[in-house]
Amino acid sequence: MQTQTRTWGAARRAGLVPGLAAAVLLASAPAARAQTSVAYRLTFSTDNSNYGELYTPNPFPPYVTLTQNGQLRLVVDTTPDPLQGVFLTLDSFQPAFGGSGNVFVDVADQYSAGLALLIPAVPGISTIYHAFNMTFTDMGTYTLRIRLDSEGHTGAPVTFRVAVMPAGAGATSFAGAWDPSIVYPPNTIVTTGGVFSGFDWWLEVNSSGTQSQPGTGFDWYHISGPSSEGPAGPAGPAGPAGPAGEQGPAGPQGVAGPAGLQGSVGPIGPQGPAGAGLMTGSILTLPAAQAAPAGFTLIGSSTLVYLDGANHLRTLAVKYYQKS
Repeated sequence: MQTQTRTWGAARRAGLVPGLAAAVLLASAPAARAQTSVAYRLTFSTDNSNYGELYTPNPFPPYVTLTQNGQLRLVVDTTPDPLQGVFLTLDSFQPAFGGSGNVFVDVADQYSAGLALLIPAVPGISTIYHAFNMTFTDMGTYTLRIRLDSEGHTGAPVTFRVAVMPAGAGATSFAGAWDPSIVYPPNTIVTTGGVFSGFDWWLEVNSSGTQSQPGTGFDWYHISGPSSEGPAGPAGPAGPAGPAGEQGPAGPQGVAGPAGLQGSVGPIGPQGPAGAGLMTGSILTLPAAQAAPAGFTLIGSSTLVYLDGANHLRTLAVKYYQKS
C-alpha cells in the first residue's frame, strides 16, 4: 500500500488525474522497447468561438502505424491562451493476435515521473502537461480520442487510430523476376512464371534475407498466382416476374385433330311447311283406274310389264298426266 501511495503522489505531481476509475496507476513502468517512434505536435484553439478545434495537423492522420512496442509521442500546444488540461481516451482495441490492448502513457517533468494505463472502453486520463508518450505492446488496431479539458470548457474530441504491426513489418519493394544470384532482403516482392503461363507473386519473409527459390521453403510467402476461372457457384433464387410482353404475330395453322365421336341423335324437329310440289311440265304416272288429279292434263296411256314380289310376270294399265 505504501508503494501504491507513493506512486499516486508522484502521478499527482506529474499532473496525472484519474478519470473516474479509468486511470490505473502503476508502481513501476515495464521495459518498453520502442522499435518505431512517431511524434506529432497538435495545436488546439482556446478561443471561445471555436474552443478545442484542432488547427494543426488538420486533419489529424486517420491512422498512425507503429511496430509492436512502438511509441507515439504527442505534444499539445494551444493558442491564444495557455493549455489547462488534456483528456485522452482509448475507445476500443481490435486485437490481431490477442492481448489486452492496454496502452502505457508516460508523462514526466523535471521533478517526477508518472505512468498511467489506458484501458479499452473505460473513461480515460487527464493531464495538465502538454507532452506525453504512449507505448503500444499488443498488435492490432487502437481507436483513441484526445481533447482539451479545462474548467468551463470542453473541446470536441479528435479521433485517431493506431495500427500496431509485427516487429518485422516495413515498406515493400518490387524487384522484378526472381534471380537466383541475388540475396533478397525482407519485404521484397518478386515474380516467377511468364507472360503466357501467368505470374506468381512472392514476398520475402525471412528477416535475414535469402537466395532461396520461391515455393521451395518457408522464406517466401505466396501472394497470388495466375488468374483462373473458379467453379460455378450455386444457382441463385428466382427473380421476380417481369412485365407482360407485347402480343406476338399469329402462328401457322396447326394440323387437323382426329374426328370426334358420333354424337347422339337429336330430338325430332317441328313439322316443316308444305313443299312446292311438282313444277309445271312434270309428268305424273297413275294407274288407269285412278282419277286424274287437279291441275294435270292427260297426255297418254300405256301398259307396264313388271315382276311382282313372288317373281310372277304382271301387267298394269297406266295413264300419263302433265302438270299444267
